[in-house]
Amino acid sequence: MSPTDEVVYSSSKLAIYPEYIFTGLEKCDVFFVCGGTKIDQCWTSSIGDKIQNMASNNINLGAMCTGSYILAKAGLLDGYRCTIHWQNLSSTREKFPLANLTDDVYEVDRDRFTCAGGITSIDLMLRLLTMQQGQELAAAVIETILIERVRNMTDTQVIPLRQK
Repeated sequence: MSPTDEVVYSSSKLAIYPEYIFTGLEKCDVFFVCGGTKIDQCWTSSIGDKIQNMASNNINLGAMCTGSYILAKAGLLDGYRCTIHWQNLSSTREKFPLANLTDDVYEVDRDRFTCAGGITSIDLMLRLLTMQQGQELAAAVIETILIERVRNMTDTQVIPLRQK
């Protein structure tokens, strides 16, 4: 899903062809914003309005990697514990001081779910699955996808020493 029907390119230049145009009127339990490089260039007030509309309709919101920037820019992470990829952590803290940004691999705070990107989305997905469907199903998924260890919210990102 994308704000337009134009091809979206991932950070690795993978072409993604949207099946739907994002309206902000979608009916869902949770809506995730996926981020990548140059996320600040993806922001439009229209996107912010649509995501704010979803929040006002009690839709849980999540973000993967730098998607947290979009939620923060829309004011939807103010007062929430949240995270973002370590490369964007300092600048995002500066721009959005009302968001409680952590260096954890993921955060679940009320109706907001964020993860730092990469494989942290698997950790977050398994946490949400456990919360909604129980440990038994989550354990079956862990076994199926061959995950050796599931990280907790309190596990921090591996941040290079030059960035600390």
